Amino acid sequence: MIMKSNNILPQLLEKEVYSILTGDFFPWYYSPVTNVKSYELYGEEGGLTGAVENPQFYHIFYNEKERRSSYCDLIYAMVNVMSSAANINVESIVRVKANLLYRNPDLNQDLSNPIHHDYHDISGKNHEQFLSIVYFVDDSDGDLIVFDKSWPDMPVGSEEVYRFSPERNSAVFLPSNMYHAGTNPIKNDRRIVISFILKVQNS
Repeated sequence: MIMKSNNILPQLLEKEVYSILTGDFFPWYYSPVTNVKSYELYGEEGGLTGAVENPQFYHIFYNEKERRSSYCDLIYAMVNVMSSAANINVESIVRVKANLLYRNPDLNQDLSNPIHHDYHDISGKNHEQFLSIVYFVDDSDGDLIVFDKSWPDMPVGSEEVYRFSPERNSAVFLPSNMYHAGTNPIKNDRRIVISFILKVQNS
């Protein structure tokens, strides 16, 4: 499944998500890179093919069956709505994380951050059980790029097959083992997304 859904959250929930993540008191944490795993799993060549690394701010809501944030109830509400909209049955939440990228006018939209995949089944047999959702909190020009390769193949030589522009209250669904990358905004001041990894029941 690779698809984009617009206006996915009801108005009241969307406004709550937007106001919290763009508010003055939401806790963001600094990281010098967008994805450490790009280097650990694929090596420098694989993780940075056609890419440039940028710092980002992040907030972990949920990770490996543990609540890591006081805003988890908001996340549960989002998962219920988005899974219903996509007609999927969620077995469990693997990870939920917000990412904030700032404008970098020295880049262009052909330069993404390092290619990566979100998650894969350790047994190597049930990759289809894990689904990623990228929710766009606000409008921006930092595209999400999806590539034609998936783990366990290496990302070297991957080619772009989909490109999604951030639109407020829209979400992109894709297999968690599929390679993708975000891009920094060039015109807008920021790009805020919430990245979900869900274990879903096979239909």
